[in-house]
Amino acid sequence: MTSVSSTLARLANSIFRGNGKGLVSAATWQIANYAVPLLTFPYLGRVLGVEGFGAMGFAAAVAAYAGLIADWGFSLSATQSASENRHDRAYLNRLVWSVTAAKVVLGVVAAMLIVVALKLWGASASTNNAIYAGLAIACIGACNIEWLLRGLEKLKLFATISVASRVATVPLTYIFVTKKTDIVLAVIISGAGSAISLLIGLFCCIRMGIINTPQTSFGDVALRIKDGFHLFLSQLSVNIYTTSLTVILGFFSSAYQVGLFSGADKLRRPALAVFSPTQMVFFPRISYLAKAEPEKAKRLALRILVVQAVGSAVVSALLALLAPFLVTILLGAEFADAVPVLRVLSLLVFLIGCSSVLGLIIMLPFDLKREFNNCVLIGAVVGVGAAVPLSIEAGAFGLAWAAVAAEFAVAISMFVVLSIRFSWISDLWRRK
Repeated sequence: MTSVSSTLARLANSIFRGNGKGLVSAATWQIANYAVPLLTFPYLGRVLGVEGFGAMGFAAAVAAYAGLIADWGFSLSATQSASENRHDRAYLNRLVWSVTAAKVVLGVVAAMLIVVALKLWGASASTNNAIYAGLAIACIGACNIEWLLRGLEKLKLFATISVASRVATVPLTYIFVTKKTDIVLAVIISGAGSAISLLIGLFCCIRMGIINTPQTSFGDVALRIKDGFHLFLSQLSVNIYTTSLTVILGFFSSAYQVGLFSGADKLRRPALAVFSPTQMVFFPRISYLAKAEPEKAKRLALRILVVQAVGSAVVSALLALLAPFLVTILLGAEFADAVPVLRVLSLLVFLIGCSSVLGLIIMLPFDLKREFNNCVLIGAVVGVGAAVPLSIEAGAFGLAWAAVAAEFAVAISMFVVLSIRFSWISDLWRRK
């Protein structure tokens, strides 16, 4: 046991040496990303009730489609482009304006399509209003330029802007959301941080000279959309077996079941957030090294995979063990039925911890975009295929198992593809 611990410690030291400041900044951002909601969603759960909380979650899930289309994979493709061309200010300026123009066009088209779909669906006025509010917030958030700061590895500035923006929404929630009918206000306030972050980020980048006079063209915009297409498909597939599962549950079950699943998922996400700083720091780093020093990139990627797999397994087990305590303290006795749901969702911490390294830290930097898309598509097919019958049969608990099945399919398919493609991956399981 001591030998294993010392080996992991040496691996972690070799990974984090020289990246400490970036990891601290990324960790600060990620902690705030989930800690700030922890300050508000227990309050929202109690004020809005299970059904109101479920309605809010459903509105956010539908609105996320607009944000997904507006983003178009730029959060990865544009980040990678910024990292690879970090020393060319003229290129970066054109990149920013081209990506922003593409996002505006895509966001408007997406919002219009969703509005038409809502009219045809004929949902209640309160539900529609909540979704409309979510659409506006999602489109604003998609136009953010945080991807640029991550690509340039200015993670301290990125973290500061993001944390300050999120914290600003906390007092607004307590002041304005006071009764069960305040669902629309809750949606608006929960996404207000995106608008604040957008304004501050633009101001800072202009002051630093990274962004200046708008320079773009139809050709540039078309090129950015083309570059991001494969990653958009992968994110669309991810959305199908993550956010879309909540929508499926809403169609085939009750608002109560959606509330249980949304509450359990809110508690699961902070556990996974422990590992998100790793991909935030090392995705641009390995994207750069994969072109400049491929052997160094391979060694670093393998070390990250081993450390994150072990760490995520430990966190997953702890989340399952502490599920009753977390649900009671953070959500309240009304959400008692969410305990078994959370225990199933705890498996996602380990599965996503592994697949995020296999996909974002290895496949994308080493130009396996098509293979990445295929693996994620497999997860989408498995997730949706399981979600409908399991939602009908077992509600939130069944949907949780559908989410686990989807992530398991993604992780296994990624590992198989990489084992076939790279000997340095297949050697991991061939070693005795």
